[in-house]
Amino acid sequence: MTRSLVRSVGLLLLSMGCSSRSTPASQNDAGPVSQNDATSVSPPFPPCRLPIVVESRLGGFVSIPEGDFVVDHDATSKGMPFSAMSRDQAWTPSLYDPVAKRWLSVNSTQIEPEHRRYAYVVFEPLMTKTIRYKSSRLAIYDLASGSSRELWQHAGSIQDVVWLSDGIHVTTVPARGGRQDAWLIDPSSGVASVDKARSRVNSIPVTSQSPEYDYGLTKSWGTVGWLLDNRGRPLVREGSRDDGASYTIFIGDTDGQRLIVHSGIQGDATGFDPTGLVPDGDALWSADYKGSVLWRWTPSSGLEKYPLHGEPSHKYTLVAGPCLPR
Repeated sequence: MTRSLVRSVGLLLLSMGCSSRSTPASQNDAGPVSQNDATSVSPPFPPCRLPIVVESRLGGFVSIPEGDFVVDHDATSKGMPFSAMSRDQAWTPSLYDPVAKRWLSVNSTQIEPEHRRYAYVVFEPLMTKTIRYKSSRLAIYDLASGSSRELWQHAGSIQDVVWLSDGIHVTTVPARGGRQDAWLIDPSSGVASVDKARSRVNSIPVTSQSPEYDYGLTKSWGTVGWLLDNRGRPLVREGSRDDGASYTIFIGDTDGQRLIVHSGIQGDATGFDPTGLVPDGDALWSADYKGSVLWRWTPSSGLEKYPLHGEPSHKYTLVAGPCLPR
């Protein structure tokens, strides 16, 4: 597993080009799927192990294409810090980093491109029902040494942490509300400068904060993932999960372009209902809200589904990283 496979989706974007054509439902129409009738298919790639997290507490791997789940007992904190707003928060596995070979409790955007460190934010004081935060601090954790270093403080909330090759991009909001500002933090010195990359004069912002404006959204929307190809482009779902609602999942590119992943009707025969999308080379992986199947999408083959057995069945499950060679 190379670093470029984890951080880059260049092949995905090259394969997709700038087409806005969605995958026809007839190509993927295999009927509604349940654990009982989902069947393994012969994948166009070597068998692999897909990391997943079950109900935000249990980390493990699913054998692809068989769909068998095995708990990984190394999916524990091992003393690693994590982003926290309140006192009742605890470490939970969020993703498996195949370069660091560690389970982490961060978003993929918080990991540096070299996968040696990650950034996290702690609010001060940690909130309770009666205590409100006054400030927050950005820190870095070194996976090799097991040490943390405070990098930057702000009299408000630090949000939207994205570590790219030019530094750590964040947004801030005053503790009592107000204007959102964007900053670029030097991970070596901690010096903060105005984040010019998020200026609308230049391009769509890194990890766009206003998809409804950037991509002309007219329905309810939500971010379902990020493509970390040094621009932090979002994967966006436009449309609700209400039965019969039309929806589109797309990659938000620069200049407001949409690169369509899939368009459909909630509850249609395709049954595509992803909990989130995780890049893996030219592919995207997702678990399903029903907890019964796993989905893989590529520009060339569209949607493929694989069974999911054992502990994750019918539970909220998230894919936690790219599929690893067996």
